Amino acid sequence: MVNPFVERALQLADRARELHAIEREITSESVWLVGELRRVNAPVQLRMKVPELADFVGLTVSQFSKRSQIARLIAFFPEILEMVERREIYFSHVSVVAGKLTQANSREVLDWMRFRSKRQVELLLPAILPRKIDWSSTTLSPHVLAPYSPGNPHHPDVEFPGELKAEAWSIPRGICVGQHRGGHLDTNTGK
Repeated sequence: MVNPFVERALQLADRARELHAIEREITSESVWLVGELRRVNAPVQLRMKVPELADFVGLTVSQFSKRSQIARLIAFFPEILEMVERREIYFSHVSVVAGKLTQANSREVLDWMRFRSKRQVELLLPAILPRKIDWSSTTLSPHVLAPYSPGNPHHPDVEFPGELKAEAWSIPRGICVGQHRGGHLDTNTGK
């Protein structure tokens, strides 16, 4: 008797292989099939590694990974599929913004992506999603920062907002872990 999970994974893999033998373009069906393969944990069920499964279904590892990523995004943001079907955006655009898309910014980013080329999305995405650092809620540790770099709370000329003060740590001002006032610690003498 065959395990129903293995049987389902094998059916999906066979269907994906047939589709990719005919059509190399990224389609809704291809994205759905790869997403389902990942959802049913096909690599484990079929005793294959992901590269082997990707090859089995007729894709490269990169293509397989991107389609899997897009399928996960569609599960969280169903409007992506609607926009693709209306040809306002393409799956390749979605793979570009995949790491930056959140519940908070999804509407803004998806609206902004409409009718833009993939190249425009790649070039302009950092401009619409600047990296903002909220210093009031950020915790910095002295061993992460260089001792005299800008932004280091141990730097004598830096005044940080909020509770972030050099006195909060037991390390003397101007010294970082693994360093001594005169430079690096000598491991032989400890000075």
